[in-house]
Amino acid sequence: MHDLISPVSAINNGVELIEDIGGSVVDEAMKLIGDSANLASRRLRLYRLAYGRAGSEEMLGLHDVRPLLKAISPAARLT
Repeated sequence: MHDLISPVSAINNGVELIEDIGGSVVDEAMKLIGDSANLASRRLRLYRLAYGRAGSEEMLGLHDVRPLLKAISPAARLT
């Protein structure tokens, strides 16, 4: 759950920053919001795949999981 709360909190912080300070930090806040929303979206896709199949007899293939894992941690080496 913490993995999802962190980017969502950063999105909220970016919005608050824009509201509080305005003009001079808009670019920085928009980057924070965009990066955090992207990360939250990637994590949600992985959670949907993992938990959406809970109790299912169907096995997940590597081709289903690898792209999502790479999206969440592009710098990590997957084997």
